[in-house]
Amino acid sequence: MEKYDEYKFKTYLWRVDLHGAVDYLSKFEETNKLYDKYIDLFEKGNLLTRTDNPVIDKIDKIYQVYYRKVFWQGVDNNQAKKELYIDLGKHFNMPIKNEEDIEDEVVKVVEKENYNCLCGDTQGFLGPYIWESSTEEKYRVELPNGVEDYKLVMMDNFISRSWLDFISFGKTGAGGWARKDGILSCVRKCYDTKTNGFIISFLKHEAQHTQDIKKYANITPTELEYRAKLIELIYWPDVTKIKYFFNEASNKNSENTHSMASYLIIENISKELFNSDYLIEEPDWNDKVDEIQSIALVLLKRSNEELESKNKK
Repeated sequence: MEKYDEYKFKTYLWRVDLHGAVDYLSKFEETNKLYDKYIDLFEKGNLLTRTDNPVIDKIDKIYQVYYRKVFWQGVDNNQAKKELYIDLGKHFNMPIKNEEDIEDEVVKVVEKENYNCLCGDTQGFLGPYIWESSTEEKYRVELPNGVEDYKLVMMDNFISRSWLDFISFGKTGAGGWARKDGILSCVRKCYDTKTNGFIISFLKHEAQHTQDIKKYANITPTELEYRAKLIELIYWPDVTKIKYFFNEASNKNSENTHSMASYLIIENISKELFNSDYLIEEPDWNDKVDEIQSIALVLLKRSNEELESKNKK
């Protein structure tokens, strides 16, 4: 008899298959309450109240309508985005000259309520990050090309953490990001700072982003994620990270940069290690940690050459 596996449940969400995730929940008695929460929110449309601040609550609910349209009702993402901007424009009573104006207004209104806000695109989908407080820290980060010191902002008390956090009821979602000014932003509750999850998957991953953004003007979002994930493999001490990428990998939606990057990594390492187009039989990878690390470094160097060539054009 199949047992509920939360990791498998999250895999559906990482691949942006909310219906698949909810169907999976329906199979198990122990997940009945969570299944009912999904039906109540996404099928019946009973939106969540995630803050007692009425100004932010109204904005949050407008985004919840967008999440429901694009992830549950099957509305095309581009169309759902247009409808979101129309709804936000009506709410702020302002004409829609361009999308940035609307999102700038969201930030402005939220900050007037003494909260922090970041809007924009996460893996192809919209959704704000709204949090209450931040503290600054400093970390020294080693990457293949050397060691650098980074300023890091630890963020606490989130109301909204964009779309993946929302559709997972907080079980998974973005743990941070690299700012254009080189400062790293981290969601404190997502990490134990003494673990590889923080040291490798956050610090090294995001530090690589900052370096690439500075160095390569024409780098694409998928290339950014591909390179940062290679960094994780270079330093990760076992096969759990490559197996994580198996579950995240998908080439069905080019805008989902994390899934696309993971797909490219599995594809490229399969070619180098197994002379195969795309090998996902997990037992074949189990004793290949050293090889995976070495090939990841080779692929990173190859990517360096490709980006440098592209930048010269």
